[in-house]
Amino acid sequence: MVQIAYDIVPLLCLCAVFLPAFGFSIWVLVQAEIRDDSDWYDPLKALYGILNAGLYSYYDVHAFEVEASPLILILYEVFMLMLQIILLNMLIAIMNNSHQKVNGVSRLVAMFERGKIIL
Repeated sequence: MVQIAYDIVPLLCLCAVFLPAFGFSIWVLVQAEIRDDSDWYDPLKALYGILNAGLYSYYDVHAFEVEASPLILILYEVFMLMLQIILLNMLIAIMNNSHQKVNGVSRLVAMFERGKIIL
């Protein structure tokens, strides 16, 4: 279990880079394309907004209108594609690799204990 948690650290670092990068890029686009008082003008609220949109599908309808700002919607869709497909596949590969390592060690321990019993 500890090995799996240790192996996931690079994935979490990658997620920690993706979230602020896309959050701040959407923050910049909202400032350039939408001219009203919304929560998207504060960078931390924009980061919080992109996190809520990704995790809970709760988002500001005005910021993601296709007619007003198609680039924001495209950027958000790219973010979700990368997060859900690429990072999920990466997580599955890391878990599989960690499981194989732990399984190999457990077989060696079992063979060692069997040898101790025989001797």
